[in-house]
Amino acid sequence: MADKAKIRRYALHIATPFITAAIACGVLMVAAIKPADRAKVYLNLAFMDDLKTDPDDAGAGLIIREKKIVDDYSGETSDTGEFIRPK
Repeated sequence: MADKAKIRRYALHIATPFITAAIACGVLMVAAIKPADRAKVYLNLAFMDDLKTDPDDAGAGLIIREKKIVDDYSGETSDTGEFIRPK
């Protein structure tokens, strides 16, 4: 009976560092998701010509979204730079 208890304690002492390391790695992986996404954007921009584009589809590494520019605005504007609240 005492031998079984010793074996269980020994196994627990051996398994504890591996379980702790697995939990720490999981937490680090979850915490690194957001910085990895930001780094991916900058790496895509920096190495776009070498890694992301082919001669057939130029510009495939950079996503360009078109913005609609309103040039016929008929609303009220301020000359002094104050904010005019809509009614």
